Order: sequence, then C-alpha cells, then structure tokens
Amino acid sequence: MEAQAQDMMYSRRASQFDLGIYGGGAYTTDWFTTPDQGNEEEGWAPGFSGIAGAIAQFWFTPSLGLRLHGAYLPQNLPEAEGFESDKLVTNSYLYDLDLVFRPFFSQAPGFMPSVYFFLGGGGYTADIGDFMTPGVDDSDAIACIPQVQWARAGVCVSTSPEFSSTGMGVVGVGADFFPLGPVSLFGELAVHGYDSPAHVRQNGPGEDKFTFTPRAVLGLKAMFGDILPPPPVVVPPPVVLPPPPVEVAPPPPVVDTRQDIQICVLQADGSLTTVTGSYSPTAGDTLVNGQPFATAFPTGGQYAANATWFINNEPVMFQNRRFVKYGLPRVLGVNEVTRVGDFQGVPVFAEAGQTRPDVIYVPVRPGCEFQPYQTEVKTGGVRGE
Repeated sequence: MEAQAQDMMYSRRASQFDLGIYGGGAYTTDWFTTPDQGNEEEGWAPGFSGIAGAIAQFWFTPSLGLRLHGAYLPQNLPEAEGFESDKLVTNSYLYDLDLVFRPFFSQAPGFMPSVYFFLGGGGYTADIGDFMTPGVDDSDAIACIPQVQWARAGVCVSTSPEFSSTGMGVVGVGADFFPLGPVSLFGELAVHGYDSPAHVRQNGPGEDKFTFTPRAVLGLKAMFGDILPPPPVVVPPPVVLPPPPVEVAPPPPVVDTRQDIQICVLQADGSLTTVTGSYSPTAGDTLVNGQPFATAFPTGGQYAANATWFINNEPVMFQNRRFVKYGLPRVLGVNEVTRVGDFQGVPVFAEAGQTRPDVIYVPVRPGCEFQPYQTEVKTGGVRGE
C-alpha cells in the first residue's frame, strides 16, 4: 500500500487547469543598426537580461490546451560595441495567447518529463519611463531619447509605451519535471520574435531590425482538476503461506482452504458480468464451477489479446475517429464502463454515461483487463514568418 501511494504521488496528472510562475534569463538581439566609421553596420541590442513570468493553462484534452502567458524583462537600452547608451532600465513586457500541444503525455510514474510544445502570438512593450527631451512635451509627440549616434542615423527610441509597443509571435517547448501530487517543477525554452520598438526615419542611414528574444526559465506549476481518472489499483489475490516445518514430527498435510472471490468476465454476447470463483492455494489456480478459470472463460475472438491490430499497436477507428494506445492495461469493474460498440469483433467500452468518448477501452483478456485508447490529435506544421 505504501508503494502504491508513492506511485500515485510521483505519477503525472492529466490536469484540467495549471497555474505557474517562473524565472530565468533572456537575450535580446539588435533593435536597429547604424553606420560605423567604416560605413559598416553597427548593431544596437539590449543584450542579456533577467526575466520573470507567469502562465495559466486550460486543457481541453490530455494533449491539447490553451494558455495565457505574461513576462517582465528589466532590459538595458540598446548598446553597441564601443558605445554605451544611457544607463536606463527598460521595463519591457511580453504577453501572448498560445496553443499548447502535449502529444507524448503519460500518467506512468517516473522522473522523465511530460514534454509539451506551444505556439502563439501577442505583443511586446518597452516602457522606458520618464526621459524628457528638452523642449518636447512627450504627452503630445513621440519623445525620442537624445542619443547622438541614434539621432545621426535617424533612429528614435520613444519613451512613450504607445509608440514602443509592437506585435509579437512565440514558439517554444517545455517539460514538467518531478511531479509531486498537485505541484510540479517545469522548464521552458522559447523564442519571441517582433519588430523592434525603435523608429527609423525613411531613407535614413539607420535600419530597423526584426528582433528576437530567446529565453530559458525554470518554475513551479500548480495543477487543478483531472481530465482522466487515476488508474485503478490492481489488488492481487491473497497469498496463503504454508505452515512452518516441524523437525521431529512429519509436517501436517496441506489443507486446501479455498476462498470464494468475485471475478469480472466478458460474456459471449459482449456484456460484462460478475461470477463467483474459488481460489485454490494447492492448485495455484482459480476454479469456476469446478473448472480452471482459463478453461471456463478462454481467451476467444471477443478479446483483443490475439488480434493482429492489437499486437501491432495499430490505431482503432471508432465513431469516425482514430484512437491510439496509451498507458498500460488496467482492470475495471462491471459498473465502471459501458459497451458503446465493436471494432473487428471486439467489444468497445467507455466510461459509464458517455456516448461519444475521448477515451475508449477494449477487453484484452478474461478478468476484465482493458487497454485504454485515446483520440489521436493531429497537429499541423508551423507556417514560417
């Protein structure tokens, strides 16, 4: 029981809603370029910075979800080699709405991560703060930072968030590590791409750049709700230990103390029922009406164990949808599932009350051992910028 409790604690959950916070580092590429003394391009970039953010994810299925993300970057103003800009901290913000894909999700216990991918878009804002240009009221105009090299190249970096905000796209990958019940450690690698917030005069010597901000972060995630029920615990039959040997007197004869047990089986018409059997310690087998269990309920064509499509891990077409294996076979009770159809002569079951389920169960062998299948989620390619 203690081992089962530990497996449940360290197994991953198919949560319905996640909230997470993170921290890490980021690097921002050139905002713009200016000509140097040799008339070559000199790139101006904020460079390295810290980053902190938060995510909120809602999962429609175990593999597909939607998430809202926001992050704060205390960036420096752009600098070039040999030139340093004014030592101001730019309060920059990333915010986006993304689709999340988790194609390899598994509830099996262990320390391997559950990998997910995300793709979406939003915006980027650089709030430089109060930096008044002499003689210019920044409430009525684009207030540019008075940097000599920038002004010569026709570059304006505005102190107004209204003129330093731009659209943004993001793509990334993440993983959940070391799940501990409702809390998990996670990490993410992502790249945010956007047009730089700098403004360059038309036909000026400066050039506006498309900017990238890659980030690497670690954080904590809290998980709420469950899309999939936890796997049932399989209780093994009781083990009867033989009596200890007696050195002087011969050991007493072994008494066949049979115990009645209830067994879930699949009938010939495809319905589930419970039969009474007796477990014989001397025979090491379960008997039903005096016959061994394997003889009374053989593995016939209504079970998937001998089917070629099951052995070859082929998908199951049911209700015009493709279902694929996930997880390990599990034992379910008579009242836990209901028959909803057939596939190539094998009955198909779903959780009680569901008529168009996302998870189906096919019987593998006698004893109501079922293999779960979940709907296959097809993902398209990412269109290039």
